[in-house]
Amino acid sequence: MVLELDYPFGFDFKEGAPQPEDNSRSWHIKSLAPGETGSIFVKGVINGEDKEEKSFKARIGTPDASGALNVYGAGVRSVVIARPFLDVHVKLRGEKPYLAHPGETLGGEVSFKNNLPVSVQNATVELFFAGSGLDERQIKIDDGSYRASTKSAVWNAGTADILRNLNPGEGGSFHFKFAFLAEPVLRSSLDKNFQATLAARITPGALPPGFSGADISGGDRAEVKLVSKLQLARRGFYFSSFLPNAGPLPPQVGKETTFAVVWSLINSTNDVDGLVVRSPLPSYVSWKGIWVPQEENISFNAASGEVLSKVGLLKPGTGFLRPPREIAFQIGFIPGANQVGFSPELMGRVTAEGRDLFVEQTLNVTAPELTMQLEDDPKIDLNQNRVVE
Repeated sequence: MVLELDYPFGFDFKEGAPQPEDNSRSWHIKSLAPGETGSIFVKGVINGEDKEEKSFKARIGTPDASGALNVYGAGVRSVVIARPFLDVHVKLRGEKPYLAHPGETLGGEVSFKNNLPVSVQNATVELFFAGSGLDERQIKIDDGSYRASTKSAVWNAGTADILRNLNPGEGGSFHFKFAFLAEPVLRSSLDKNFQATLAARITPGALPPGFSGADISGGDRAEVKLVSKLQLARRGFYFSSFLPNAGPLPPQVGKETTFAVVWSLINSTNDVDGLVVRSPLPSYVSWKGIWVPQEENISFNAASGEVLSKVGLLKPGTGFLRPPREIAFQIGFIPGANQVGFSPELMGRVTAEGRDLFVEQTLNVTAPELTMQLEDDPKIDLNQNRVVE
């Protein structure tokens, strides 16, 4: 049997108990005895306009051969959205979900409004910062102050006069800035999927007449996910400890000289999957079919003239908690007469592309072309990096 749920527009599924097996909308039920009952709990956030009705629909049955559900029973339940007495919202650049890169500064706004029919005296607005990877030194608060003991921004009547007497229907907004660390601290394999939570709350200094014993405070929250920092480097060597090379140096017209190329990948905080690295070879450069380590998936596509490495999954902490992911391969260069006195290109621009599984975003990085300058080979001198006759 299968139970399926249809959520209304504006509902953001967070978790279920038990968790759905296929997606956020369906649960597989192995069996149900006569008279047996069960419950499934769903948690999420719903958004909409004041007094807007939202309907949740459920159905249970067995799937047929095509996967369509033979419905045995169904039900529907509606809820009506109501404005809180004191309303508060956190906005970050108008984006959702909110994504940030290491070292990036984000600007935000906390807006508030009094929906009561009476005035509210000496209200306080607080914004709490929680999560991993935040740079606390970069938190800036306009018209308020930062309280380090609670990691919160505080606005009250002492810093913002509008909160001294908030009339019915009156509201306003405050601005702030914060940033993630440029280099997130990684201590173990558990340090991954960094995110921050910003929780806003507005409370009255005292309950207004007619609301004794009521909770009229309001709250809102926003989550910011940190995009993994993917880095790519390329190096070229003649004098290589990775692969031995041969041929004249400096390169001579009509004679082959081989070189070793090394691609290095570093990844900070999230799993990056489906990672592919590629670069074109000029027509005068050949693929020698030699690489280390042998278990790496690398090949040359003669039709496109590209070297292609299918890296696959690159774990967080690569280059931090563990060595960078590297592959070295050999190419051959036969210069022509028109290249005498020059340091020709040995390989085109290198690109790497993979999907950050935490933020569900494709990442792209590049490394520049490799030329006969071979700036990473310490044993190459200035008399050896130009073609001779």
